[in-house]
Amino acid sequence: MCNKSGAPAAFRGYRLQSLYIMYRILEGNKNLVYCPEKSEDLTIVNVDTNEEVEDIQIKAHASNNLSLKDFNINKPEGFFRRILKYKYSENKPKVLIVSFDKVGPELSGAFKNKDDKHIKSIAKKLKEANFEKDDINFFFEIIKILECSEEDLKNKIQEKLIKSIFSCSVDTIFDNLNAWIYDCSEFKKSINQELLDKKILDIGKNSNAQLYYNENWFKIIQRLEDETELVNEKDFYQGSITKFCHINNNLDIKRCNWLEKINEKHNKHNIVIMHGASGQGKSTLAYRYMKDYFPSYRRFEIIEKGIENTEKVLEIAQCIKGVANNIKDYDIPIGFYIDIPPREIKWIELLKEIVGVKGIYILITIREEDWNRSEGETDNLTWEDLELTFSKEESEDFYNRYMKELRNDKFLNFEESWTSFGGKGPLLEYAYFINSGITLRKKIKLQIEKIEKEKNEISLDILEMVSLASTYDSRISLKKLALFLGRYNKECLKYLENEYLIITNKQDKTVEGLHFVRSQIIVASESNMSSLRTLGRKNFHPGFLVSKAHLLLLK
Repeated sequence: MCNKSGAPAAFRGYRLQSLYIMYRILEGNKNLVYCPEKSEDLTIVNVDTNEEVEDIQIKAHASNNLSLKDFNINKPEGFFRRILKYKYSENKPKVLIVSFDKVGPELSGAFKNKDDKHIKSIAKKLKEANFEKDDINFFFEIIKILECSEEDLKNKIQEKLIKSIFSCSVDTIFDNLNAWIYDCSEFKKSINQELLDKKILDIGKNSNAQLYYNENWFKIIQRLEDETELVNEKDFYQGSITKFCHINNNLDIKRCNWLEKINEKHNKHNIVIMHGASGQGKSTLAYRYMKDYFPSYRRFEIIEKGIENTEKVLEIAQCIKGVANNIKDYDIPIGFYIDIPPREIKWIELLKEIVGVKGIYILITIREEDWNRSEGETDNLTWEDLELTFSKEESEDFYNRYMKELRNDKFLNFEESWTSFGGKGPLLEYAYFINSGITLRKKIKLQIEKIEKEKNEISLDILEMVSLASTYDSRISLKKLALFLGRYNKECLKYLENEYLIITNKQDKTVEGLHFVRSQIIVASESNMSSLRTLGRKNFHPGFLVSKAHLLLLK
């Protein structure tokens, strides 16, 4: 599992602590008061007797098995020293250690399975930390260990919440309760079931106002939600398009080393720019980072329309700064992801407005050529940048994990796959190759040959024109394309879309290549075809081009 540390990753422990507290309150009764951060992470008190009935230590390490060293046994303020105060109490509370990760064999064997070997091992270490024999016996008597699953707790909580909700969604209640319990933990506020029920009602009353706000907010700044929606896996594995839902359904292969590098950069600066050639997996990696390092209610994507003009950029900047001004819990960050369209430079204006804003973390992905083009436009701006590459070493790790997770057996081993692939190339092409057993270039060449054999002249003309335009970062007007060619039909467009070669935009009535890398391959493939008609290169006219950056003029 990827190692997570620093402010952008610290939310995991707080999030899981809040999740467990919410679960215990919903499962409890009205005679109990729940006190976060009192004696331990959670202390449960009986209202009638005012006595502590349970002390709970919550652990969420993410990268290691839980062991005795995680409890600071040599420190006077450590967990084991703290619970010694109950040693001579008449009514001893239960002492529970809750772990959201695997408990190591030593702790599990000693406290759960009561195994003599592990009991002796733990006892020896505690004795070396200057605990008395009767102290150690007391620990084995009172401490219980429980492993918890985040998913199981969420499901149980949602089952409870469904019975309480009348005017808004379970997700709305869950997210708001989670944030509220976090605040209670931060300020050590006690909670009981009556307070929880009141909070649920308050959230319900304000849901309409919240929804209205969300509708406006989500036009340009879209929340990256944990939804288990149906996704087209073929789209992802074809290397055609990446959406957050693909990552949410774990279709990607985690690139832990790069995730940690982004996190390290964010620990130094609130803005990180990841640049690299097309097809290196920038968007996939960015979405995975947003999913793993930010809570679902605090991660957003700013879509292309948010940086299409200066006025809109300033509006988005004001929205972000307004949210930042209302943040109280800076340890739980808010993440924003922006994928920069080709030849776009307005994003620099956005960074000028939000650089250094506390509690806000920005991740930007940009093509290498656009990154180089921005040089000189960024005076007096600071950030951390990261060049994304795909080496043979990473490809071997990618191959091994791909085979383990997807059990694809098209190759004997990595070396065979890498040699057959050609020994170099972007991640997009290598991923396609090991998934399908054929290089993307060869696949596209076969597709073009098939269209030629079918003598589908209209499809060939459209494909050539669209692909050439896309290599210049442009879309083509469908109306003007039809006028220029003198004919085309919807069936041709649909056919080319189904072949993962082009994509049409019904909203602005344009067509473009499905992916920049694919368009480059198509243009190169057509250049090498003996039957090339050179329609695109000799007769290309700028009148039907729609430049994404409004800068393109083709002669």
